[in-house]
Amino acid sequence: MTKIGVVCILITACSLLFSACTPDVEQINPIEAVETAMQQQEIDWNNGNIEGFMSSYWNNEDLIFIGRRGLSKGWQTTLDNYKKSYPDKEQMGRLMFQNDTLIQMGAEVVFVAGRWSLFRKADTLAGAYSLTWELKNRNWVITTDHSS
Repeated sequence: MTKIGVVCILITACSLLFSACTPDVEQINPIEAVETAMQQQEIDWNNGNIEGFMSSYWNNEDLIFIGRRGLSKGWQTTLDNYKKSYPDKEQMGRLMFQNDTLIQMGAEVVFVAGRWSLFRKADTLAGAYSLTWELKNRNWVITTDHSS
């Protein structure tokens, strides 16, 4: 066998080994992927990391957020609103999600409905949410958030 043949076999073998070891995002259970992302959101929020929390939102001007002030659009607007409402770690408190419903609506869409609680020294806030998660550029992100 020639040196070129050996190199081709080695490259093919390495490619097969690498692809077998790397999970394909399409093979990951969408419900589990969304639950994991929401767990990471809780961790980021509870560590005072709003930017980390926001990494689960679609970084796009078409992101829709509906809250107590009404509808707003855009990732940056949503980040700015969070920073205005929760200027420091004390105001952010400790966040807990309770997902009541997770429904896979298609290969690239998951709907989540549940309740959130925010525990702070001065008070406890609570409400409900419905989220649309979509697979965008191989990442599960929130494209619509209705939190009350």
